[in-house]
Amino acid sequence: IRLSLVGSEMCIRGSFYDYYVQENGSFGSAKGIDVTLENRGQLINTMIQYTYSVAKANESYASEAFGGEFVDSPMQESIMPFDRTHDLTVTLYSFLPFGINASLTGFYQSGFPYTPEIMYEQGAPQSDVLNPNSQRSSAYQSINLSLSKDLKYKEYSVALGINVYNLFDNRNEVLEYLMELNKNNV
Repeated sequence: IRLSLVGSEMCIRGSFYDYYVQENGSFGSAKGIDVTLENRGQLINTMIQYTYSVAKANESYASEAFGGEFVDSPMQESIMPFDRTHDLTVTLYSFLPFGINASLTGFYQSGFPYTPEIMYEQGAPQSDVLNPNSQRSSAYQSINLSLSKDLKYKEYSVALGINVYNLFDNRNEVLEYLMELNKNNV
């Protein structure tokens, strides 16, 4: 996948209207592999899916290059905020007595990248702009349970079910902002 981002913008003033010319000085790539294994026809069926991927670019979104000043795109390539290097899903499912379908799904995903803050002598923390997205949050982990049953009456069929998300109540960091609040006990 080739990421297409706009690197700079120039305003050209005409006699009746202004128009903008955008130049793509950005570059990026997302590379990876996805493997799925499934075992069916047993008492307990299984599916395992693993994804390894890396997403890098020289800016996260097009407007990073715009602002009050004309700015060329940065030449340093860094990991994108949406990058999750490892993603593993394991599903176990079976048919229980009384026509009940049951499944248990476990998720593991690498934490999201974020830019660390540096404490300078002045005392105010500032983002480490030379090393964007150089650290990762804790990994995301969750186990979900699903139970369902099909009810049939004449030519009608209704499925009833219950899903329990995050069965063991794992606490997962979702946003860097929330992660910082937890560190500061706010």
